Amino acid sequence: MQRPNSVRIEANRLMRGKRCQNRATYQATTPTGSSQSKERNVRLVATLFLWGLALAVHAADWTLMTTSTDLKKVTYWYVDKASLVSHSTLVRAQLRTAWSQVQFGPDNTGYLSTTYISYVDCNKRLLAYTANTYFSDFESTSDPVHQEPELPLTELNFAPARAGTPGEMRINYLCKSYEGSSSKSI
Repeated sequence: MQRPNSVRIEANRLMRGKRCQNRATYQATTPTGSSQSKERNVRLVATLFLWGLALAVHAADWTLMTTSTDLKKVTYWYVDKASLVSHSTLVRAQLRTAWSQVQFGPDNTGYLSTTYISYVDCNKRLLAYTANTYFSDFESTSDPVHQEPELPLTELNFAPARAGTPGEMRINYLCKSYEGSSSKSI
């Protein structure tokens, strides 16, 4: 089968400067426009999209909100300020928790940090979390070791935080911050 000129030109360009035992190695195996070629392009676009999405999560600008006072196991709570969105008295933010010691999930999988979406009802002073992703590293940049889906707002379990706890500190921080955040719909 005769290959289109553009494919032969590209194959010749690729061979320049490279040692090649078999010139056919660099020739396209499917003609341009074939269903295999289109499928490959769709896979490439999907892969690039997912990489971009992963980079966006990892590119968050984490700001320390509070730390625990337990010196044996220090816990750090961070917020991505760019993720703050409010609607009425409800605040939504991307949070991250990191520990100085490995934590273990129900299946004994170890992790050092987690990212999640937090909702705070500032009038009722209630917290809810969803879309937890657990990481083996402190910075939350490794491949996730466990992920939970994001639940709809109507399915979240809002609960009060006890006085003086890091939960109360997060409510205070996020409710104080929501005044300056966008008022997009949640």
